[in-house]
Order: sequence, then C-alpha cells, then structure tokens
Amino acid sequence: MIGYRLLWMALLIGVVVPAQEPRPQLRQLPAAGKKGRFPLPAERVWPQKPGQAHVCLWDDDKFAAVSITIDDNCAPDHAWWIEQGKRTGFRFTWFIVTKSLDAGKQSFAGTWDDFRKLKQLGHDVQSHTVAHNKDDDQRPDEEVEVGYRDSKAAIEKNVGGPVVCLAYPWGKGKPKLAEQHYVACRGVVGTPNVANRINYMSTGTANIRPDTVDMLLTGKHASVKWMNRAAYRRAWLVPLYHYVRHGRTPEQKTASVAKVKAQIDHLYAKRDEIWVGLFRDVAFYGMERDTAELRTTHSDDKRIDFLLQDDMDDQLFTFPLTVKIRLPDAWTAVQASQGDKPVPTRVVEHEGHRYALVKAVPDQGEVTVTSVQEAP
Repeated sequence: MIGYRLLWMALLIGVVVPAQEPRPQLRQLPAAGKKGRFPLPAERVWPQKPGQAHVCLWDDDKFAAVSITIDDNCAPDHAWWIEQGKRTGFRFTWFIVTKSLDAGKQSFAGTWDDFRKLKQLGHDVQSHTVAHNKDDDQRPDEEVEVGYRDSKAAIEKNVGGPVVCLAYPWGKGKPKLAEQHYVACRGVVGTPNVANRINYMSTGTANIRPDTVDMLLTGKHASVKWMNRAAYRRAWLVPLYHYVRHGRTPEQKTASVAKVKAQIDHLYAKRDEIWVGLFRDVAFYGMERDTAELRTTHSDDKRIDFLLQDDMDDQLFTFPLTVKIRLPDAWTAVQASQGDKPVPTRVVEHEGHRYALVKAVPDQGEVTVTSVQEAP
C-alpha cells in the first residue's frame, strides 16, 4: 500500500518514476547447485484459496516426463517408429548425422525426404553434428564448432526448424561452444534428470525399462539399488535408442524389437501420469518454469487475472506453461484468454474443489480466466 501511495504522489508532483527493469533474455541456464533452482514438490501442488495460482512442474500437471530420442539416423527403423507413434500418440526426437545425408540415398543414413516425412508427422529432427566424431571433446575448437554450426544449418535448410538441440557424439563435446548454437544438449551419462537441477547443456540419459519408468512415480527402483532415490521421483528421463532390430540372427532381432515395444507399452500405460514430450519441448518447458514468476493481479467472483513472466528469450521460448488456479466453488467451467486470444484450459477436481489448468506463454501478456455457463 505504501508503494502505491508513493507512486501516486510522485505522479502528482511530476517526479519521473523509473521504468521497471526489463527481464533477462537468456538462451541457456547455468548449471544448478545441489539445492536446485527451486524447492522440488514431492506431490502435485494444489493452491488453497480461490485465485491462488501455481506453475505446474510438468506440462498438463503430469507427474514426471520422458523424451524418447533416436540417434544416428537409423533409417531402416523409421517405419517401425512411425507405427509406434501412430499407435500411442507419442512423438520422438531424432538426433541425426548430416554428412551421410548429403551423399543421397543410403540404406542406414536415409535421405532428407525421410526426415521431412518424420517432421510432417509431428516428430522432431535435431543435431548429432556433421560427422559424429568420437573425440569432439579433444578436437580443436574451430573443428568442433563447424560440426555444431553446419549440422544445424543443414537440418534447418532441408527439414525445417527450429534446430536448437544437440546430442553430443559418444556423449563427448564442448558445451561452451554448443551454447553459441543450441539451447539444450543431451549427453549419455546414465542418470535421470532431477527436475529442479537439470543440466540443460548436458542432460543425462536413462532407459525406460518398466522399473525405471515406475521409479518416476515412486522414487524406488526394483532392480538398481543406486537409483532408489527420492530425487528421481518426478524426474525427466531421456532414453536413447539406436538400431531397434539389434542382433545377428532373426530370432535375436525379433527379441530386440519385442523388448523395446514392451517398454513403450508400459510407458503408454502410464501416460496419464507421465508427459511423453519431444526433447526440445521438455527443455523449453523446464527452463521457462525454472525462471518463471507468477502473480495473480485480480481475483473476484467474476474473473481471475494473472501475469506470467520468465527470464528466457521471448522470441525462442514460446512453449506454454501449465498454470493451475484454484477456482471459486461456484465455478464449474471456465474459459481463458491471453492478449485477447483464447488459450487452452480445462477444469480438474481435487478433494471437492475445482482448479483450472491454463496453458499460458510467459511474457505474452496478462491472462484472464472467467466462469462460463455450462450447456444444459
């Protein structure tokens, strides 16, 4: 209240009030400390009073997240992965080596047309460098940067963008150089990514065996002792696949395919609890969430307004965050708009109260939520 009075008096006597400092426009986040960027909620958060709002840990208030990635082009498997995507609704991220594609039709590398088709189906194509060198962490900076820069340019030219993510070949690379071209990179260290301290420039990988997927929901792992950690509950898993039909004999190849399909089927069974999203989308969501500031600016029995801001580059980071708002008890259905444009929203119930899940993009203007009359 005192601040508002001072502002009113300053305007009255003609004092110039300094404008609010612009927020940062970051493209990456530095590594988080051991305590994390924010307190990690063990359970979903449910605001207690009407008008109170909270940024959900993951999209659509899912409990945890998984991004399925596929390396090294693996064209012979494309039809199989397309089938799994159609069957489950999942979308996958291919990290591709571009040098082989420039040579034309090849049985394993595939063609640019192959990856354009994947993109059209809703999958994503990101960089695995130009040549997949084994020693990028030791090579001269100039050579490594060429591999980062030219692969990005080739994919954007031949498939489309944005190409903003990189998978380090053999898990080895130079993050400081990668920062000049990418916002998030995948390594190969076999760990889940703890939600409040993700190293976005070198994420870990972890398989999606059923017990590992279940660990995201329980914090307990049935077969790997060191993964019994509460911090791995609600984490982000980034499984890495290569050639699915692995094996020397037909029987071995059949068994390999069946194993991966069983993993995907188990993940599909948990889809109501786990967000299966593109690597790029989950990274965008995480960095926006990690730097988000949320304020309810108006709340009464007619409407609720909130302002969502973050520290990330507004031109690039446009993935909507899910904001959960406690509704007045009389509200049964809602609609929401941001900058005069409707935004997706739905109502959920918890312990006898209703909440709106609103998809809002940070720094795109105030969001207004109003009650609507349900059709009889």
